[in-house]
Amino acid sequence: MESSVHHANGNGHAVGVSDKALAQLLEKTSIDPLTDQMFIQHYPNLVEWQDQLSKPPSIIRGERERLNRFFFQLARERTKVRQTITDPDLQTDALRDVSHRFLFEYYRKTYRLAPDSFEVERDRLFSCVREARASVERLIDRYIPEVDRLQIDMSSDVEREDDPIGLLRLCGEGGSDSLAMRTRAEARRQLTIAMLLYEMHRGGSAYDDLERDMTDFDNELKQRYFVRGRSTRLLFSADLDPAADNRVSHLAIAPMGAGEFPPSTSSARLIGRIEPRFLNVGGKDVPVVYETRVKEDPWIKLIQKNERDPRVLRDMCGVRFIFFELEDVELGVKHLRDRIVCVPGTVFGQVSNLARSGAIDAKNIHSAEEFRAWKFNVKIFDRFFEIQFMLFKDWLNERCSRGPENHTNYKLRRMLADVFPKLFPYVDWNDVGLRRRMYAMQLGKIGHII
Repeated sequence: MESSVHHANGNGHAVGVSDKALAQLLEKTSIDPLTDQMFIQHYPNLVEWQDQLSKPPSIIRGERERLNRFFFQLARERTKVRQTITDPDLQTDALRDVSHRFLFEYYRKTYRLAPDSFEVERDRLFSCVREARASVERLIDRYIPEVDRLQIDMSSDVEREDDPIGLLRLCGEGGSDSLAMRTRAEARRQLTIAMLLYEMHRGGSAYDDLERDMTDFDNELKQRYFVRGRSTRLLFSADLDPAADNRVSHLAIAPMGAGEFPPSTSSARLIGRIEPRFLNVGGKDVPVVYETRVKEDPWIKLIQKNERDPRVLRDMCGVRFIFFELEDVELGVKHLRDRIVCVPGTVFGQVSNLARSGAIDAKNIHSAEEFRAWKFNVKIFDRFFEIQFMLFKDWLNERCSRGPENHTNYKLRRMLADVFPKLFPYVDWNDVGLRRRMYAMQLGKIGHII
């Protein structure tokens, strides 16, 4: 059965065109090789992203031309296969192979791919398409209540498609009904995310690369920043104030086995265990709680910032030091600058609101004034890391509070403002009921809140 793609007729409507018809049309069409070369170098994605999302009902000017030209040229290659291979099973395999090789050649110069790397790059791209689907499914599971997922889950055609050629065909499918428009938007989304992931893999910024560099930095800190082989176990009791969004109103810390804490006067109390390490700064032992993180889906940050190059991002990997006294924070910063990032030019963007009012980052409109920290970026192992220093009470508030400083709330604010409207343009993200249910779902993850 002959496959087909779609192009626009004189009225701008999409009509089906078989590979054979495309090949015949191609014979009557003069394509300038220089134009082709410029087209290939123009932009590795065959479909526009940001501009298209503002016009979901149709394929914008320029995209249709690029998409059609790709399939015109592909049709010529597929016609050659049909003319030389008549066995149906062999022909199916050959058509699939020539399509993937054509896509590989189409972008080989753009990405400077080695001519003999077809199989490796094909497998990498297919892996990125699958990873893109898994990433979107994680977002839905993490943020969207079950009752709202019917309008957000992927259409079956897009969900089943692992082949980038198949997704490109879905981008060119016709139809003006809501399902057809949604399918086109979802196919574009999946291709765009796959492209970002592919470029991250090729540029050394995939999740596994970040994990490896985070491990190296973690080992460096354990060797040169902390007192090696020394830690302790402490219990903490935090009384939370329901009248102040469950922020910490009273905090007590004691060694393990020191007995029970005094009765709480609050209706909500959080009791937990921590295991601080130690710094030795100027002969003083300074306890510090330490944690690291790597962003699980780093492409989201690129979508948030409308960027494509992961090298502009400086917070894909992060380290946080939590101290119990403000003066110890200052000692911790000095110790890091003296022992780890002492080379000039390796520290960037230092800001703090531990000793002042206002948000820590005035440029980030989503950052809450109640979030308190001292942070900066460092470059080590040819990778940027975000370093944060906090007080233990502020660290608890970031987890326990129902206020804007809660990190879960912060992430949801950013997703609603900068990510979801781009990924799911067919959903009304200003719907009050939907937003209320999403916030309730996130607050439910803070286990002690009733």
